[in-house]
Amino acid sequence: MWLALGGVVALVVAGILVFALTFDPNRYKGEIERMAMERTGRTLRLQGELKLAFFRGLGAAVAGLTLSERGSGREFVSLESAHARSS
Repeated sequence: MWLALGGVVALVVAGILVFALTFDPNRYKGEIERMAMERTGRTLRLQGELKLAFFRGLGAAVAGLTLSERGSGREFVSLESAHARSS
């Protein structure tokens, strides 16, 4: 029984490791920016590279983020870096 449980745990850990090493969040930058425009009417620019974060929950980090005012090209907020995570 313990051997089977250990095998399942090892398989789950291996799956998580493969996901973390092969998933490229930067492939989705354009989609994230498009969805932000569709849902908020604001222009979101993710200037830096997106990185997965695993500390204190699954999340993402980006260096350089700007968000425009609604329906305008004027900048509303600009962040040097941002980190979002699930709770």
